[in-house]
Amino acid sequence: MVADMEKGADPYWLTLQGPFGCGKTMLMRQVFEQAKRINPGNPANNPIWPPEWESSEQHVYTGRRPYALIYDEGGMASRMRAGQYDLPRELRDDYFVALDEIGVTRDPTNFIAEAISTFCDVRLRSWTMLATNLSLQEIADRMDGRIASRILRSGNKFIAITAGDYALRD
Repeated sequence: MVADMEKGADPYWLTLQGPFGCGKTMLMRQVFEQAKRINPGNPANNPIWPPEWESSEQHVYTGRRPYALIYDEGGMASRMRAGQYDLPRELRDDYFVALDEIGVTRDPTNFIAEAISTFCDVRLRSWTMLATNLSLQEIADRMDGRIASRILRSGNKFIAITAGDYALRD
């Protein structure tokens, strides 16, 4: 994913699926750090910031906000419950968004599942990284089939990690 970002390839999602402790979050954080570095909206990478909208010859604005962000599902839910109800939609134009622990938070009212579904709708064809302990079928059954479907759309990549919990190894 990082190499594709550096080449200017068309954005896609990378989803890591595997058991607790297999390294998904560690890998996600490494990609996140590189996405912050690569981000064309980062003032350090941009000769004109903020863009001068009238003189677009020197700067091509991609429509993306200058943010690379990382959340976990519980943190996103907490922010929404505290009043930031449009958070999933607000993430639409960010350069890179990573969302960890999909399906981990208890969700008896489907509040979180709806938020994740909205997030998935608005982030299609954008640099996005997800991590989950659930299989695609479990995501479809427990959350929403639309989420599982979007994980596989538009050239998105899905990697199942079979390693065990690194903390439990001898």
